[in-house]
Amino acid sequence: MASGLNKAPTAAPGPAGGEATIPGQSLRQILLTLQASCGQQYEPLLKAAGLARFQHTLPPDDWNPAGTTTEIARLFKVVYDMLGEELTRLFHRNNNLAIAEYLLHSPRGQQLITQAAQLPPEQRLGWFVRETALFSGRTWTPHTASEDASAWYLTNEQCLVCAGIHGAAAPFCGSATLYAHMAKAVIGQRVRVVEVECAAMGAPHCKYALYK
Repeated sequence: MASGLNKAPTAAPGPAGGEATIPGQSLRQILLTLQASCGQQYEPLLKAAGLARFQHTLPPDDWNPAGTTTEIARLFKVVYDMLGEELTRLFHRNNNLAIAEYLLHSPRGQQLITQAAQLPPEQRLGWFVRETALFSGRTWTPHTASEDASAWYLTNEQCLVCAGIHGAAAPFCGSATLYAHMAKAVIGQRVRVVEVECAAMGAPHCKYALYK
């Protein structure tokens, strides 16, 4: 994600004043992965999702609003309808890996790595989860952090990936890949990350355990 990440704004209202929007840098990464995955189906997919304005020009790599949460949820539903469950799961895994790499090479990612190195090792995982929840809430949708004896948890209160999908056979959104990749680079240790609740499988939210 782009320069100025440490100054990411809170999600902006949509055109009608009530709906949250997604910044250009977030939507740009999704569309880049979609281009690579879908080939000739890319343009029909954008049309079906109501995002034909991006067929030939990607959103700017900045924090200005580029799409609404409704549009993004519809895009992911169209991807699912077009590709099916297994290929869509692979798409989300690849998308999350791309986002993780983008973040790690951004000023914000480098800042996190520097900050983590200054903390005692036993404090780093909890700090990482809290920072991730805060940042995700500002740039995507609301997230909360919690803890028990075995793990720290990240809960996505409004998963746009799963919003239009029901009856998935297994956890779906792929964010476990993002969190594991980021944690290893930022705090310097492998973290086992498991999606323990998934909205596409009928849970109220998507919830990830980062085991201690």
